[in-house]
Amino acid sequence: MKPFRSLIDRWRNAPLSLKLIGTISLFLALVTLGNGLYITLSERQVLSEQLDAQGESLARAASIFALEPLLIRDYPILETFTENMVQAKHNVDQVTVLRADGKTVATSRQSEASQHRHRSYVAQIKADPTDERSIGQVEIILSTYRSEQLVTERLWTLGGISLFTFLLLGLLIAWLIRNSVARPLQSLKENALALGRGDLETAIVLPSRDELGTLANTLEVMRNGLKNSYSAIEKQNQELKTLDRMKDEFLARISHELNTPLNSILGLSDAIGKGSYGEIDTALREPVTTINQSGRRLKSLAEQLLSFNQQEGEEQQSQLILLEPFLQGLLTHYKPQIESKQLRHRCRVEPDLQLQSDTELLGSICNQLLDNAVKFTDDGDIELVAESIGTAGVAISLTDTGIGIPEENQSRIYDRFEQGFGYENRRYEGAGIGLAMVKQRVEQINGRILLNSIPGTGSRFTLILPQTGAASVDDLAAEWLANHQESGWPSQQPTAEKPSRETAPPPVNKTAEQIRTPAEKPPHQEDGRATILVVDDDRANRMVANASLRKQYTILEAESGMQCLNQLETEPVDLVLLDLMMPDMSGFEVLEEMKTHPERRYPPVIVLSALMDSKTISHTLQLGAVDYLTKPFNREEILARVHSQILLAQRELHLEHMVQQRTKQLQESNLRLEETFQQLLQSEKMASIGQLAAGVAHEINNPVGFIHSNLSTLSEYLDAIGTLLGNYKDLGQAVSESDTQKVQLLLEQIDALRTEADIDFILEDIPGLVADTREGTERVKSIVQGMKAFSRADDGEMAEADINAGIEATLKVVWNELKYKAEVHKSLGALPKTFCNLNQLNQVFTNLLVNAAHAIGEHGEIDIRTQQVGDEIIIEIADTGSGIESKHIQSLFDPFFTTKPVGQGTGLGLYLSYEIIQKHRGSIDVQSEVGKGTRFTIRLPIVSAN
Repeated sequence: MKPFRSLIDRWRNAPLSLKLIGTISLFLALVTLGNGLYITLSERQVLSEQLDAQGESLARAASIFALEPLLIRDYPILETFTENMVQAKHNVDQVTVLRADGKTVATSRQSEASQHRHRSYVAQIKADPTDERSIGQVEIILSTYRSEQLVTERLWTLGGISLFTFLLLGLLIAWLIRNSVARPLQSLKENALALGRGDLETAIVLPSRDELGTLANTLEVMRNGLKNSYSAIEKQNQELKTLDRMKDEFLARISHELNTPLNSILGLSDAIGKGSYGEIDTALREPVTTINQSGRRLKSLAEQLLSFNQQEGEEQQSQLILLEPFLQGLLTHYKPQIESKQLRHRCRVEPDLQLQSDTELLGSICNQLLDNAVKFTDDGDIELVAESIGTAGVAISLTDTGIGIPEENQSRIYDRFEQGFGYENRRYEGAGIGLAMVKQRVEQINGRILLNSIPGTGSRFTLILPQTGAASVDDLAAEWLANHQESGWPSQQPTAEKPSRETAPPPVNKTAEQIRTPAEKPPHQEDGRATILVVDDDRANRMVANASLRKQYTILEAESGMQCLNQLETEPVDLVLLDLMMPDMSGFEVLEEMKTHPERRYPPVIVLSALMDSKTISHTLQLGAVDYLTKPFNREEILARVHSQILLAQRELHLEHMVQQRTKQLQESNLRLEETFQQLLQSEKMASIGQLAAGVAHEINNPVGFIHSNLSTLSEYLDAIGTLLGNYKDLGQAVSESDTQKVQLLLEQIDALRTEADIDFILEDIPGLVADTREGTERVKSIVQGMKAFSRADDGEMAEADINAGIEATLKVVWNELKYKAEVHKSLGALPKTFCNLNQLNQVFTNLLVNAAHAIGEHGEIDIRTQQVGDEIIIEIADTGSGIESKHIQSLFDPFFTTKPVGQGTGLGLYLSYEIIQKHRGSIDVQSEVGKGTRFTIRLPIVSAN
């Protein structure tokens, strides 16, 4: 496979002209070869047909010659004949003569051609041509060697002609392509390379008008366009340089102009603080000190900007620097700060290592890097290392164990006003121009700065500086990187310019892990003043907000986002004034935490920030802030906005209080409605019982009547049996006294009594009477228990129950209402038990069955069907009564709606039935046609007790 792949790779990388020559030549050769093959195969077919004709002809001729010798059985003649045929015909391999019984009578020896392929031809020997029977047959085997040899010779001839044609056409095509394609392409290639090198003056022209000529014209148009664009860019570049110079001059002028009022602010505030204008009140001393400190910060920033712009235009003053004392001196300058933070520091420099460079620029670069290392390192080490890179360069590395720089920020830290820890975090002061100055000054001395940083582990900045102007800084950086692939540090890469990020902040991460619930607060404080929490890491900003608001409001302060959330747990706060750029937990993260937990009901938040871009403002509002104020703010504006937000918050709190009261009232009303519903339900039950009382009494009276009759009969039977038993007692006494006459008399009396009272019938009748009495008693008991269960007040309890059993129990109660007016047909399917209030459902069944009986005139039918369909129980109660008019269907389940005459119905039965079914999460539907009847369909979900 490797040689084949190598061949494919060579073909893929071959010049286009060679590919065209090879492709066209191969195509022509294949066409020529294919045409020759077609002709050869056609001739081969013709030779094959000629061979078949020869074989069949020889077989027929041999059969004619062999007829007479075969008839007279002159087999030697046949032997001679077969041998002569093989010798006479070069392509005859063998001749065989066979009798009709298949026995060979003559056969020749095989020729030398028998080792080649051959074909067999057979002819029948017939005495009479019209007779289908044969007396034998002749088989001739012909060799195909000569015809195949002829085809092979022609193929070789054709191959030679094709090869010659291929070479001739290939040379011709190569000459044509070289002059029409290869040379123009080479010319275009040279012109394109020249264009790539920046040669915009050489015209791109081809004399041909084919596709290559069109391509050349297109490249010429592109060259002219690039030439014009380059001229425009050069012009714009000059304009930008002019604008940049004007900007630098403007910044320098502004920095100088800032110093004048700053000097006044600093001088006067310092004098006031030291008592030059008399002793000042203690309450004023802190604001004056804060003014002085803020002025010094502003002066430092102005000086940095001025220094930054001055360095851009300065020329280098190169000199030979001995690096060991130079770097040791720089590190000594930071020794007090390093020792105050209890950091370890080292400086390692190769002996006698020197560098030709600008001392001032190199010193400012190292000072800025050392300043950052000390600022961002709270524990651990700071190490300064200088080493040579061969003989052409020097590497100076500064390593610290500080906070590190997140990977997503590493590409932006050299941008102006950019900080590696994100602008929303203000734990470390700075304007974000230090590393931008470092990068600019490193480039001024023809160097390169490399960054390697791991968040939480530390950072390493490496300066790659050439010893001579001829040394390539890229090669030096690559060589140093190859020798410093240390474990624990990712591979360093030279910093590359990337577009600065958008001003909208990235998604924040929540850092508050504890559950916080804001402290409960009344709508107003006892003194009528609302409470405002001012959250800002800058004490001066907190003092300004405090001074603006403290006359009208109670002010609380927090210097970080975490402290803000902690204070909201314990202090009742009406409004939060929140800064965005704070240490540890930024304002964005505070808003995110509040938005994530709306159930904690945090107070409204107004953002106070120096960021003025629209994306930041919209992002904070999306996170839940109610307003946004930029610093510096106007006192009247902040008072107005705070007042409006507190007023809105108090109104919202008042509305919430009203909603809570209204909710409580609704809950109480709902409870009363539930109690009223239960009372109505019980009243409807009792009304139903009252309505059914007469029928129930009749149902009880019948079994009680025959029980009473049976008891009377049994009493008479007992009297007769008692008299008989008395006679038997007297008989026993007479027998014991051996009073024969008395015994005879008593026997006659007993026989007479048995005959008169028909004791035998009594003994047979008593079991039947007892059974009938017991049956009647059970009937009365069943009716009484059913009425008791039906009339019991509902206690709201739910349990697993059998719907069919409930229907059967209801039928017993209402049976007297139904039996005289309708035939009841039951089709109760197998149903699973379901979680329900069966007492309430029985009330529904009672209402529907009684209404069905009332709707039937003289006599009708009532059908009761139950079945399970999926996860539902279907109950249908249909009657053949008068039906319901369509205009009444919509109002059928409304309370107090009835179509019965006044005094015959309350209009609550179907309403209560509907409410009961709704409480069971079911449905009840009605279908009715006047004069034909009504069908109620109840659907109940199957609910397990679990």
